[in-house]
Amino acid sequence: MSHWCIAGSQRRLQEDYGYWYCPDGRNAEQQALFERAEIVPQALESIFTHACGRPFNISVDNLGGDVEVDRSAFTARVVSRAQGYLKEGLPVRANAFLVAINCFYSHQKALADAIAEGQAVLDQLDVTASA
Repeated sequence: MSHWCIAGSQRRLQEDYGYWYCPDGRNAEQQALFERAEIVPQALESIFTHACGRPFNISVDNLGGDVEVDRSAFTARVVSRAQGYLKEGLPVRANAFLVAINCFYSHQKALADAIAEGQAVLDQLDVTASA
């Protein structure tokens, strides 16, 4: 979901939104690239997960690698980016999804109503963009 939230219109047409991925067993350079690419998506995932009332677990996603992963450093970068988003504001699609999540989980609105509120955020963007 987080990748959809940050992918532009052309990227959303591509498989996996055109994001780079290297499977399990990455070397140190590949792991560093993975972590750089995953800071933003995992920051959004952490915000969404907490909004659902669930604990978030960071994913270094390299279980079969011979590389020592600094999980705490990566976690600190993800947490910092999430805090930045909460302070500065989320990307539009991420905000719309968060609105829907909050409506459903925090305000116990019906799923259809929560989706409608999230959609209203996107619709407002469309109205503003065409004005």
